[in-house]
Amino acid sequence: MIRSINFIAASLIIALLLSLASCSKDNNSDDDFLCPDVPCQFGEVTNTGNQTCSCNCNPGYEGDSCEISIAWTKYKGYYQVIDSCLGPNRYNYGLTIEATGNDNKVYIPAFREIYVPNPNYNDFNDFQPMGIVFGDSLSLPFQTFDDGKITIEGKGTLNGNTLTLQYTLLFRGVEETCTAIFNR
Repeated sequence: MIRSINFIAASLIIALLLSLASCSKDNNSDDDFLCPDVPCQFGEVTNTGNQTCSCNCNPGYEGDSCEISIAWTKYKGYYQVIDSCLGPNRYNYGLTIEATGNDNKVYIPAFREIYVPNPNYNDFNDFQPMGIVFGDSLSLPFQTFDDGKITIEGKGTLNGNTLTLQYTLLFRGVEETCTAIFNR
């Protein structure tokens, strides 16, 4: 009888141990890997599987640690521009794209060498559309200047030192669809 009780007790203990072991998590599971010591300056660390981690960068940043500001490194600088519009209009000029305090925005001063009236000083200001950078893409959201007499919107792609920008511009009552090639 004592042997039966010992056998039943031993069987229960073994069953309990097996049950607890089956409920524990595998220490080598990718789901449990916490990504220690991954520097990610402007983004968040994510587990990519196989016990490896990477940074998912915030808009406007790239690099292994999200340490590179795209606006400054990729877009900022002096460009020679060839601007072709539907019809006979073609414009050649130079300009400098400038980054703003916001890391994913850039300004394009003296765009198309258009100047808009400044009513405060009886003078003219540069026409400076603002672009929003997403990696190698640049978006010109719809913008108005000179009390709605000038509007612009478009999108572009940066490939190496060349920015290709397609845009629609309303200027002096004439709407133009254009492609500008910016070369550094």
